Amino acid sequence: EIAAQQISVLELDNKAILTGKAFLEQGALRLSAQNMTLIFNPAKGHQAEQIFAKDEVVMVDAKGQTSRADQAHYDLSADLLTMTGNVQVKDTQADGQFTTLRGQRLVINMRDGSSQMQSDPSTGRVRIDLNQ
Repeated sequence: EIAAQQISVLELDNKAILTGKAFLEQGALRLSAQNMTLIFNPAKGHQAEQIFAKDEVVMVDAKGQTSRADQAHYDLSADLLTMTGNVQVKDTQADGQFTTLRGQRLVINMRDGSSQMQSDPSTGRVRIDLNQ
């Protein structure tokens, strides 16, 4: 499911531009942002191949983990979601505690669920806050 306040389809460019509270749901994954661009592959029946999101990007996964960033790129053919700029991941535990992970770049392999957070080069650190 894809929704936005405005959707412009540029058929000759094989892309769609979504503006204003853009929303994408694919299985258990929910991705929202103020602006998204979908790139289609005409050789595959105009199936979406790349998704670019920016401005207030929020991703919620099947476990309810919420990730926020300035921008995101979802390469559907490689099943890689990359979030960049002020990345924050909140993970609520079953016991009510939550953990916040902060960095500048998060790469998630959507096939196996593995992820890697990278730091801001100026600080050289990824930060984890454990809260109760």
